[in-house]
Amino acid sequence: MRQDGGLRKLFRKHLPHVHWTSIESRFTESGIPDIHGLYAGADFFIELKLTKGWAVNLRPSQIAWILRRVRNGGRVFIAVRRKGSNGADELYLVPGSQVRLLARRGLPRGLVWYGRSPSHWDWPAVLGALQNTPRKAHSRGF
Repeated sequence: MRQDGGLRKLFRKHLPHVHWTSIESRFTESGIPDIHGLYAGADFFIELKLTKGWAVNLRPSQIAWILRRVRNGGRVFIAVRRKGSNGADELYLVPGSQVRLLARRGLPRGLVWYGRSPSHWDWPAVLGALQNTPRKAHSRGF
């Protein structure tokens, strides 16, 4: 499975009314997230990650890009698919304002609220979270 855990395909399949644009090119700005979405006037960027544990690998350029966007009022999320050794297949959707904590501490316990497999993830709730008003970056915990 790719580094994005197949999330790009899953977001497109389960949220087909979103206007998606994949952003993958050596010619784009360093650190820019993997996909951009636009739905009902709300636009958002999503960095896609896969992990088997709790740690999430983010490059410094990704963290910097996400924080710059959030500080300017943009919506950015890190979608992490965690495939655990116990058969768990979970989706975490972390707001960009929490990217430093995510990189430092890994996935927060209890943030996942999307079920145990892609077909059971609450996709309308995912879309609702993506449309929420952006939050300013801060250094507090999850």
